[in-house]
Amino acid sequence: MDRTRNLVNRLILLTGGAVLLAAGTAVLTHHAPGASELPRWWAAFGDRGHWIAARTGWGSRSGWDPAAAGAVLLLASSSAAVLLLQLRRRIVRRLPLSAPGTTLETGALTTAVTARLRPLPGVVAVRGSLRGTPAHPCLGTRLVLDDTASPRQVLTALTTDVMPEARRFLTPHPLTAEARITVRARPRRRAV
Repeated sequence: MDRTRNLVNRLILLTGGAVLLAAGTAVLTHHAPGASELPRWWAAFGDRGHWIAARTGWGSRSGWDPAAAGAVLLLASSSAAVLLLQLRRRIVRRLPLSAPGTTLETGALTTAVTARLRPLPGVVAVRGSLRGTPAHPCLGTRLVLDDTASPRQVLTALTTDVMPEARRFLTPHPLTAEARITVRARPRRRAV
C-alpha cells in the first residue's frame, strides 16, 4: 500500500473514532435528571450550599440509551485500536544500502528469503515481510509445515544459512528476525 493511501486510511480511522466518541458522549449526556429522579438523601445536602445535581437516572431511561451509548463507545474504541495496530505494524518498503545512492526494495529481500526456505522438505508455504524502521528492520517469516517436516531443520536452515546472508547484504542495518511456524496436519482417510 502506498503512503498516500495509508495516510488516508489512518485519517479516516481517526476521524471516524472521534465522531463515534462524540456521538457516544452526546447520547450519554443528553438526559439531565429532574428533581424527582434524585435520591431522597440528596435533598439533605441541598440545604447546606450549592450542589451540582447528580447525574442519575439510568433506571428511568429507556433501555436503548445505554445500549446505544455502549455500542457507539465500543465502535470508537475498536476504531482507535485498529489505528494503533496500523501504526505499530509499519512495513519498510525501501532501505538505503552502504554504497552511496543505492536503495533496496525490501520485496526483493523477502522474495529471496522465501525462495531459500520453500524447497526445504515439509515446507508448505512461506511468507515474509520487513517491519520496523529503516534504522532497525525486523524480518518476519511465517512458515507453514506439514506433519512430516522437522521444525528443527527448518529453523537451523533459517538461522545458519538464510539470516547470515540477509545480514551481510544489509550491512549497515542491524537485522533482527521473527519466525512463526505452524504445523498443518494432513487429513487422515478413514478405512471403509
